[in-house]
Amino acid sequence: MVSYKREFISALSLKFNRLITYRYFRQQMNVGVPFSKDELDVVWKSVNFLKYILDSETEMTYKKEIVEHLFSVFCYQMAGIISKEDNSSMNQMSRQEEIVFIFLNDLANHHLSNRNVEFYAERQLITTRHLSSVVKSITGRSASQIIASIVINEAKVYLNSSKMPISEISAVLGFSDQYSFSHFFKKHMEISPNQYRAQFVK
Repeated sequence: MVSYKREFISALSLKFNRLITYRYFRQQMNVGVPFSKDELDVVWKSVNFLKYILDSETEMTYKKEIVEHLFSVFCYQMAGIISKEDNSSMNQMSRQEEIVFIFLNDLANHHLSNRNVEFYAERQLITTRHLSSVVKSITGRSASQIIASIVINEAKVYLNSSKMPISEISAVLGFSDQYSFSHFFKKHMEISPNQYRAQFVK
């Protein structure tokens, strides 16, 4: 078993939006992900090396950074295996599952430029009401909540792992100005971007 704290994963510069796509899909399908012998061998070596570094009592100047990068490697390995399996499972999906899967993949690609449910409904040639209803029934969350969580997740990565000014982060995330981004962030996190970033400053 590989386990981690939320604070640890939040501080890594990982592009987790695609992982979120597959996480929702996997939860709905409620099945395991098969590994080939070669895939398992590679992942197993990564995990063992990570364990070796964590257990080592040898003084390492950059031990924290080494652990973070090794864990990142593990995450991307898992993402690759899961995404491959999900793509091969497309033919097993119901129409509702297919709608949600396409929505989440579109969201991973377009969340920086489009945060309106209407945009994602139009891409599938369905009504906003129908998309919202299907997404809610499959994931338990509304389409707008999922859109917000993707954007907030991206914002956390920049705030945790970079020294970019808030104004630059706002622009990268597609907000018209810093005020709009700060208002959006505070609405969903109940603290400002600066207050969130301050938690990780030592």
